[in-house]
This record gives sequence, C-alpha cells and structure tokens, in this order.
Amino acid sequence: MTSNLHWVDPLLYAAGLKDEENLVLLYSGTSAGQRSILAWDLQEKITDLDSLKDALGHGEKLFGWVGYGLRNKLERLDSGEPSAIELEDVFFARFKNVLVFDHVTKAMSYSGIDPNIQPLEKLDSRITRRASAMSQRESENDEVILKSSMTDAEYEQKVQYIIDEIAAGKLYQANLTRKFSGEFENEPGSFALFCELAKKSPAPYSAFMKFGDVSIVSSSPEKFLSIADGVAVTKPIKGTMPSSRPASDLANSEKDKAENLMIVDLMRNDLSKTCANVQTPELFKVTTYPAYHHLHSTVTGEIKGTPLDTVLGCFPAGSMTGAPKIAAINLCNKLEGVERGLYSGALGWIDADSCDFSVVIRTLIIRGKQFEFQAGGGITSGSVPANELAEMYTKCKPIMELLNIKAF
Repeated sequence: MTSNLHWVDPLLYAAGLKDEENLVLLYSGTSAGQRSILAWDLQEKITDLDSLKDALGHGEKLFGWVGYGLRNKLERLDSGEPSAIELEDVFFARFKNVLVFDHVTKAMSYSGIDPNIQPLEKLDSRITRRASAMSQRESENDEVILKSSMTDAEYEQKVQYIIDEIAAGKLYQANLTRKFSGEFENEPGSFALFCELAKKSPAPYSAFMKFGDVSIVSSSPEKFLSIADGVAVTKPIKGTMPSSRPASDLANSEKDKAENLMIVDLMRNDLSKTCANVQTPELFKVTTYPAYHHLHSTVTGEIKGTPLDTVLGCFPAGSMTGAPKIAAINLCNKLEGVERGLYSGALGWIDADSCDFSVVIRTLIIRGKQFEFQAGGGITSGSVPANELAEMYTKCKPIMELLNIKAF
C-alpha cells in the first residue's frame, strides 16, 4: 500500500485511463460521499456465485454487480423477455491496480501488483493530455432512435391495475418500472457521457464501469448496502418530487412517508435474516439533488455471517420490489413483460469483510451503439396514475437530457 500521494481529482485521473479496455470508477459526486475508488488493469473475471465465494477468500476488493435477474435463481421465479442488453447476473472483477481517493482528507492510497510503483509518475502525461477534453463528448449524437417497453397510457393503466390489486388485499406496494432502449447514430465516448452526467446529476454513488464493449454510466443516489466493522447499513429511498417544488412538500407528504415506511419494514425484515440488533436510526430524511428531492431512511444491523450472506439475504433492494416482496416481484414481472437486467440490481465492491453497493437506478447501459435505461416508482393505495407517470419522467430527466431526448 502506497499512501500520501499527490492529490488528483478522481475524474481527472480516470480521464488518463479511459482508453483502458477494463476500468472501474466509483465516484462520490456529492458532499455525502467521502471517497472514490478507481481500478484498472484487469486480473480476473468472476461470473458465478460459487466462484465469487472462493475469490473473496483472497481478501482483495472485487468490483462489479449483481443483476436483478439473480432474484429468479434465489427465489425460483419466472423470467420475462430478455433485456435489450443482456449482462451476467453475477459479474465481478479483480484488478491489478486500485486507487482510493479520500475526499475529506484529500489523500490517496494505492494498492497493486507492485506497491513500490508510483502510479502518478506513469500516468502524468496521459492525465495532462486528457484533462482539457475530459468532459467533452468524443462523438456528438444529435438524434437517437428511442423505444419503450410501454406507452404512457399503458404505464398509467398498469399503475391503476396495481392500485386495484392493493385494494383487493393482494399486496401493499409494488414498484412498477418502464424500460427505454435504442441506438446512437455513432458509438459514443462513454466516459465523456459519464462526466457529463456526473455534472448534470451529481450523486453519492456515481459509477463508471467499462468491460470490453459494455459501459455502465450511473448516477445513483441510493445506497443498497454497505458493511464495515461488522455493521450493515442500508438507506432505502421511497418518495420523489421534482426540485422545482419545495422540499417541505415531500417532507409533509403522507403518501410518500407511508410508501417509505413500508420499505423500511421490508428492509428490517431482510436484514434480520443475517443480522442481529436491527435498528432504524433515521426515518424520513429529505435529500435534495439538482433535478429532484428524495425521501430516505436508514436501517442498520450487526452481521452474523459474511458480507455476501447479507447482500444475498437482502437482494434485490426492497425499494425496487414492493411489499410483500415476492408478491410484488411476481406482479411487476407480469406487468413489465421484459427483464430489468442490471437495473434494480446492486453495483459496487465487496471483499471478505466489507462491501459498498448502490441500487442500480438513474443508470445508462451501453453496448456498442445500443443503450438502455429504466425508471419507475412505488405504487401504493394513495397513488394517482398521472402523478406516477410524472414521477417516472422526473427520474428519467437527467439521462434524457444527456441523450438530447426532448420528449417521448
């Protein structure tokens, strides 16, 4: 481990490496985030749970994701039509070089195959060369061909169907989502898109991952699960309003607080499978971002097994399913008709003792010229279909602006 390196902004540093075939940047883009992590020079790929469990025994950080489709294997549920961009349900990578950026102390630490290597010396020229162009797109896309898994009218109809199912006592809440997909005119510079999204929609769990021809461009505001010193923390988000409205409107919304509380109860139940002393130290906190306000709560527990045990015990995040969890998943599977893919899964890093994962929302997935993104919201007995449609578009807005989509 090499510490006390000269501070360089993580985005600037990553710009010097963006031509790497495989690259991960977990970027804390707001004051709520305290550190960023950059990893490059791929050493090993892991694409199944058994191999992941074995690899965690080495003690190194593994970077990657758990796709929403893993819930089919964990719960033996039916699958929908394949997503436009199909990715592995379990994908993690070990890298030869890892840099950790502490935004509070402005310190950097490096771990890699040779701790005596000073990585900044190796990258100085590339950092300088890339700096001025870092946030510029490498190929402008004036127009994209956009498709959706359902129309606005169909989305509202499905919202009403869920409301009717809730009234019939079938469930309490379901998180209905809608997928958008399409093609760029030209293959985009995915890291430049990430820099633009990080500026347009800063978030504590921004992430850029590139593996071959696949890029993940994420500005997630939601923590799925972090574990450190034996304590698990989850911060489910439920309740969203555009930032053009006063934050107090969200803080005082009984409908949004009820929606949030149901998911808090669900996450408490999920954590109790693998944790002791489950508590809720924070309830109904409003956080404001440039495009929207979010309502989130915090649930904690002391883990009794491994971090992976707790991740799998809570997966997928209750904020992306509804309650009861299996009933909500089954209903949303039927109504959505297409697999969510990586969306609604978890993205981040894990090692033998700790982890930090975001919920995969506000995320653009790119393969070559293809892209897809997805959005939705929790439907309760107090939902109004037209309002739910508007909330879904509020969540889509930063990515639609990024892609120059004026309307759909």
